Formats: sequence, structure tokens, C-alpha cells
Amino acid sequence: MITRVQTLLSDLSVAERGSIVNLTPSENRLSPRAAALLGSDLANRYHFGADLNGTDEFPAGARAARLVEAGRAALAELGRCQFVNTRPVSGMSAMHLVLYAMARRGSGTILYVEETSGGHYATGEIVKMFGGVPVPIGYDEYGVFDIRSALSRVDPRSVVGVYLDVQNTVVEPRYSQAVEELREGGVDAWVHVDCSHTLGLILGGAHSRPTVDGPLSFGGSTHKTFPGPHKGCIMTSDDAVSKDLDGAQPYILSSHHLAAEASLALSALEFQFYGAEYASRVLESSRALADALTVRGVAVESVSPGCVGSHQVWVGPDARCTNTWFEVADILASTGIFLNVQRSLPRVGGPSLRLGTAEMALLGATAESMSIVADMIASVSRGELGAAGPDSAERLRGSFGAPLWDGVPVG
Repeated sequence: MITRVQTLLSDLSVAERGSIVNLTPSENRLSPRAAALLGSDLANRYHFGADLNGTDEFPAGARAARLVEAGRAALAELGRCQFVNTRPVSGMSAMHLVLYAMARRGSGTILYVEETSGGHYATGEIVKMFGGVPVPIGYDEYGVFDIRSALSRVDPRSVVGVYLDVQNTVVEPRYSQAVEELREGGVDAWVHVDCSHTLGLILGGAHSRPTVDGPLSFGGSTHKTFPGPHKGCIMTSDDAVSKDLDGAQPYILSSHHLAAEASLALSALEFQFYGAEYASRVLESSRALADALTVRGVAVESVSPGCVGSHQVWVGPDARCTNTWFEVADILASTGIFLNVQRSLPRVGGPSLRLGTAEMALLGATAESMSIVADMIASVSRGELGAAGPDSAERLRGSFGAPLWDGVPVG
């Protein structure tokens, strides 16, 4: 049994040895300090805070209170908002909490982004689960939400909530424009921006923060462009929205995974030091990767050649390839280089590459890194398997600089 366990665990130590290069846009890497908290004693504890009498029923977990509060303050500063909720255990957990809190305000219509345009597959079904009437919103390749068409199908007064979520995009979503159009169209309901995929770009200043008068919140998962643990957060400056989230929370969440909440707090404190540089590097890396693929004859999906404005770079099906993208991904995975293949990206169709640059940028990838990985992808797709050899993989890893968290002071 011990030998078998050792064998199973050996596969998991690869990332610790620094040999993984990951281009999956829904994943990122924790700093060693933040990762250590996940394996700490906090993983066994609760912390719900003191009651009105100042008594904490779970004192072992209370040790994390100062760190958790410091992390929330850091997120509030980064997001320029007043209230931060870090209880959701994932992006979908945050989605459930927001949609349930919206539904508790009253029955009616909830607008959401349709999956075929880039929205999350589950949103409409969760709206129905909480008794709402889901009405989809379109989203195009320019980052624009089709608010006008959605409002033509509903009475704006019937809308109790709007959920703007985009998980597939190669440009910056125009969230603030969408909110302005909703307000101009007579919707005064709570609008939530689920920016799970671009949260790190927003908090790092590379994408605009959603803004508007009236009830608004934003957030999502904290492990995509934001380099934190698998967790969720919701931010707002609207007192009523914050209170509604607090009121709905006990019926959606109990244990909020204290070790992960502490890890998120530390990640936020670290992000204050390097977040702006990181977010800028992510976009630079995406453009460098798109350019390098294009030069090598790989057709990148974008509004115009080289126009990539997020952490994602898409490559559609290509009949000229000897190997399918699934085969390319399998071949490169054998060298510790991981690609993300999607079957149904908006407007692309067929198995396609959805490449992410966030983790590489965080770990110190350079323009040379993007050229090397583009060469490997292009060559292997043409059947030149020598490009997937250990020499190329080592050259790629050797092109990285220092991880950005190395510059965070620990004193």
C-alpha cells in the first residue's frame, strides 16, 4: 500500500519541481506562501466570527481572523469598493449566492449571457432553479453585450437582476457600457458582473473596473487571472447588495473552507505589490503568443490580426494540420506542457485551442517563451514530433525569468 501511495503521489510533485508549463486559461499558480496555508491546520477549522456577545464558538479558527480581514481590505482597495465577501468556495458558489440573493428580492426576470456567446453553461438553469425567468443576452467578438435586443423581449420593470458573465473572450468585455445601457433602458435592478476569467486583469488595472450608479457587484472565482486558490469573492459598494448577500449566505454556504480563505487573503496582500505589473504582462504575453502563432502559419481567432485583449488566445480547427488539437495537446502533455482544448468556442466551432497566458506571465515567461511554445504547437500540429522533445521543453522552461511573487517583501 505504501509503495502504491508513493507512486500515486509522485505524479503530483511535478509542479513543485517547476517542470509544468500550463496554458489553461481557467488555472493559475499560488505562491509558495499562499499554497502552504492550504495544508495548514486551518484546513480542519471553522471561523464564522464572534457573536453579538463577543463569543467565538470556534476559537481554533479565530486565529486566522486578522489575516482574513487584512485580505478583504486588500481586495477592497484593489477593487475600489466598500464591501468584500470571501465566503464562496468557488466561482459557481459565488454565482449561486448572487442569483439566490437576487431571487429573494422578488420573482421576475433575470438577464444573463447566453452560453453560445461566451457565457457560463449553468447560469440560465440556476436562475430557473431559484424561481426566476431567465432571458439571455448576446455577446459579440468586440466585447459588446446586446442589451437592446434583450430589453426588447422583456418589460424592464420585470427585471429583478442582471448577471453578466463571460468565460470565453479574447477581448475586454465592455461591462460598464452594458450597465449604462441597462440603466438607460429602464432597468434599475441589481447588476452583477461575473468577471471570474478577468478578475486579475481588473484588479491589476489592465481591464476597466465595472462602474455605474445604483446596485452593482462584481467578482467570481479567484484562481484564473487572479492568482489565488480555488475560491470565490464578491465585491460591492452598495450597502443593500452587501446586506442581501449576507442574508442569503447561510442558506447557500456553511463551511467556507477557512484554509482557502486565508490563502486568498495572503494572495491578495501579495497582489498589491505585483498586480499591476502582472496584469500588464498577461496582455503582453497574449499578444506575443498570438503574433508568434500567426507568423508560423497558425490561424489565431481575433477581431483583427494580432488583436488580443485578454488572457485567452484561440486557435480554431485547421484542416492543414496533420494532428488534431487533441493529439497535439496529448503529445505536448507528455513533456509537461499543458494546452486547453475546447469543443465549442463561440463563433469558432469544432475542437479548438483555448490558450491562457496568465500562469506563464506570473511565473516569469518572456517574449522568447511565447515564441518557443508557439513553435512547438505549430510544429507538432504539422506532424514534426521532434519539436515536442525534451530539448525544446527544457529550452522553454529555461526562457522564464523569476516568478513575480519573488519580489514581494516578507518582513
